[in-house]
Order: sequence, then structure tokens, then C-alpha cells
Amino acid sequence: MKKLTCIFILLALTTMAFADRGSCCGCWSASGSYLYLLPSVDDTYFVVSGAPGSSINGTRENNDFNFSSGFRVAGAYDFCDCARTFELSYSRLREKKSKRVSGDALWATVGNEFVARSFSGFAGIASSSNDLLYQRLDALFNQQMLSCCQLDLSFVAGMELAYCRLNNAVRYQISAASFGDVNQHSRSWGVGPQLGIDGEYAICSFSDSCPGLVSLHVLSSGSLLASKIRYKTNQFTTQFVQGDFDIVDEGTWRVVPVFHTRMGLNYTACFPCMTTVFEIGYEFSVYFRNINSIVFADDVRSVAFTKYTDFDLQGLYISAIFTF
Repeated sequence: MKKLTCIFILLALTTMAFADRGSCCGCWSASGSYLYLLPSVDDTYFVVSGAPGSSINGTRENNDFNFSSGFRVAGAYDFCDCARTFELSYSRLREKKSKRVSGDALWATVGNEFVARSFSGFAGIASSSNDLLYQRLDALFNQQMLSCCQLDLSFVAGMELAYCRLNNAVRYQISAASFGDVNQHSRSWGVGPQLGIDGEYAICSFSDSCPGLVSLHVLSSGSLLASKIRYKTNQFTTQFVQGDFDIVDEGTWRVVPVFHTRMGLNYTACFPCMTTVFEIGYEFSVYFRNINSIVFADDVRSVAFTKYTDFDLQGLYISAIFTF
């Protein structure tokens, strides 16, 4: 994991990539973006909270993520002879979220049959902690196809490398000596081709007190990643029937479709030594069936199946791009 992080950062900083606005012939561009994104996975529910009784009647409690801060560093080189730009960008987001529920009638919803049997309708506490790390590296060529009537349209092609790690820890506790722990770790990394369209439409220009150009910028792309997905879980309970599970799934290679869209407004200002672009907008990313977990069959200790879930990101970005 640490080696992969170092590779991401080293590649990003050595080329200082991703700046497609305001470039000029034979120029280098560098940019930095503040990201305020909401990550989400399909299933972060961990307990049913209800009223005492023989039937399960209550609310499934969810420990879903909040918006959190991340960043993107980037840079590009604009070639002179073919209206083409090579871009490289590195994005990173880390988010942790915890939730605690207490009640007189709690039902465990994750874990093997020992956990489900031992913590059914119990009075106590249920807690969940989720820890997510997301990293992404894009290496893209941006080829201009159309420049007419205030519209610039480019074709984007290149590669994407993505890493996602989700750690989930759930504890069901009746007393200090009576508890059940379910720890799950899902990790995936993938690499593959990326294709997309990059468009910018000039809305208005200023030439007096604050010269510059305001434009609408849209970047949409899709990737197909050859991804290796791994999962491990450790589950332990001291209540009634003591049981200890420690299982590691053999890694599997899968094709993961990915979709990215970014839309924003930017302001371009030209100075004697550089062109500066400020952009604010909203972006979306979807990694289909990119996170996995084990679901155990009731009352059958070794029978289990794998469940795959989507991983989504959405939120605000603010960028500053400088072309030298």
C-alpha cells in the first residue's frame, strides 16, 4: 500500500500534470485543485434498531460517509505542431466515519452465523467504523478536434490507474466481556484505457477593468480497468457460542467499468508572464462493482458467497491553473 502511494505521488510530481485550460504552444502548465467530495458504497448498514419482541421490527442504521476534503495535483505540456496536450494528474481522498447506536432491541446485520445468532434482539451497543482511501492517476493526450463559434472541442485518450481501499469494523456489545467483532477489508487496484470528450464554450469576455474570459467547461470520460480485487475478514464473538473466523479471499481479476464527468465555470486571465485559470464546478465518478464483501449463509459455517458493490464519488472542486 505504501509503495503504491509513493508511486502515485512520484509520477504526479515528476511531470506536474493536468492543465488543459489556457495552454499555449510549447508551454508547461501546472495546477492544483481542492476537492470536497462525498464517497459512497452500496451497503454501509450495520444494525437494526427496534423495540423488544420476538420479531424484527425497526430501522436499519447506516454509517454512510460525509463530504470530505481531498486534492488533485496536475500538469501538462502543450505541443506546438498539432494542437495536442499531454496531461498527467494525481487525485487523493481519505475519509473516516464512525457511528454508535444503543438500544434495548438490536439485531446484527453483518457477520457470520455466530454473530447473527449471538446478537439477535440484544440490549446493548452497536458501533461501526469505516475508513476509505481513494487514489487515482490519469495520463491523457488531449487532441483538439474543433475550434469554432466560441466552442473548443477535444478528444481525450489515455490511461487510468486507480486504487480503492475500504476498511470496515463493527462491534456488537452487551457488556465488557460479551461482544462480537466483524472486521472487513476490501482492496482493489486497476489500470486500463480511458476515452472521453473535453469541451469549453466561451460565454463572455471582459476587456476593461478586469480583462479575461468566462467559459463553461465540461470533461466526460470512461475507463475499462483490469482490476485485482482482494478481501479479508476477521470475525470473533464471546457470546454464547464462541467462534473465530479469519478468512482471506484469493485475489480475482475483473473488468471494472468507470465513468467520470466534470462540469464547471472558469475564468481565464492573461498576464505578462503567464496565463491563469480559476475554475469551480461539480464532478462525478462511478466505479461499478469495485468493492466486495463476504455474505455467509445462515447456520452453515463454511458456505458463503461474494457480494460486489459500486463505489461513487461526487462533489465540488476548485482549481487554479498556471501556464508558463
